[in-house]
Amino acid sequence: MKKTIFACTALLTMATFCSAAIPSMTHAADNSAIELMKKSAKWGLVLPNSSCVEQYQFLNAQELTITSASQKVKANYEFIPSDDSEKLPMVVFRFTADNQKADCVGNAQNLVGQTSSNYIKKESNQKILFCLDEFGKNCPVYLRPEL
Repeated sequence: MKKTIFACTALLTMATFCSAAIPSMTHAADNSAIELMKKSAKWGLVLPNSSCVEQYQFLNAQELTITSASQKVKANYEFIPSDDSEKLPMVVFRFTADNQKADCVGNAQNLVGQTSSNYIKKESNQKILFCLDEFGKNCPVYLRPEL
């Protein structure tokens, strides 16, 4: 059974934010969002209508730690490039640990064993959008590099 939460709080709330199928890949595409995400280990996920920013730390060996308010989760991640110029690349998170404390929106759901697939779109070097669709039409949250 899939649950839908708005973006892992956004991603902690995004854990089940968008469980999307991997797109078919046929043409050359712009995968610059993947390259930009690889350049910085620390990102903040900005939530609409909230002062809470989730902290994402991409570690070696494709591991990720996310802190959202009191919640801390660990995940494995994978970038999936697009070969289709009309479709966005993805980042997939597979949650492996969760302290089950409340995240930025008050959820304390255990994410262990869940997967989140998010389309990613580079808006600028300071903003990567997390999108619900492979064409980047519905992108409710974004990542920004953190120092």
